[in-house]
Amino acid sequence: MTFKALPTTSLGAKRILLALIFCGCSARASMTLPQILIEPKSRTVQAGDSAVFRIYQSGGQTVRWFVNSAEVAEGVAGDSLVLRNVQLDNDKSRIQCIVTNDFGTRNSATVQLSVLRPTREMMTFTGDLSDLSGAKIGEAGSSSIDMQLEIFRSLEGGGPVYVEAFSAAEGRGVSIANGRFVLRAGTGRVTKGILTELVQDAAPLFAQFSIGLEDAREVLAPRVPLTAMPYALSAGNDMLKGAGSPVALGLEAPVGTRYTDTGTGKVWFRGIRSWVAAP
Repeated sequence: MTFKALPTTSLGAKRILLALIFCGCSARASMTLPQILIEPKSRTVQAGDSAVFRIYQSGGQTVRWFVNSAEVAEGVAGDSLVLRNVQLDNDKSRIQCIVTNDFGTRNSATVQLSVLRPTREMMTFTGDLSDLSGAKIGEAGSSSIDMQLEIFRSLEGGGPVYVEAFSAAEGRGVSIANGRFVLRAGTGRVTKGILTELVQDAAPLFAQFSIGLEDAREVLAPRVPLTAMPYALSAGNDMLKGAGSPVALGLEAPVGTRYTDTGTGKVWFRGIRSWVAAP
């Protein structure tokens, strides 16, 4: 009886063959997973505007969008998300999308929506800060500090009628460089009062500032009286009317103010550099 030798494969050759098989499977699987080619971008918009977030992806069958970890359906169109009429409550929202197909999922980067208060609803305060030795705070470079703004109806005593906190941890800290800080009321976290309603009252108002964390704030004295400039807020956006164009008013009105020509009914808006007729 004779035997025919069967072809054999060495152990090393078998390992190479198996490695090639597994590598080939892995490569094919990775090519079938969805790919996010361009990540969404963080957006900053004015209150009342729309914010658009978009990705560019390949191989995805479904795209799901999430705001603060909660899935949203309204405003989703393909690879984009449109948030309409965003409000100040939507500030600092976290936006992310998840792309899925039969082979798996891809998570996009998490980006942020920042909502700005309309310019006409803000007040800007500037001041100088130094330590006990007289050295300017922030002299080594710009930084962000925790502050609180309170508005009172009297120079001394009484309780605040408006309170707004500016926390660096919340991304709302007050910028300071070379000892000078710039605080924009209306961009922090308001815990009491409504600024635009408050300044419409003709009664005197006084601002008080404090620095530091909430449980260890240092009050800066004395309180500062609000001058006429902030009271431009009381004009609102429907108060200005007159005969003829608003050119004669100059640029004293705050940006965003609306003016109506009582003779023709034509409406003008105060832009950054000039008055602009409404279409």
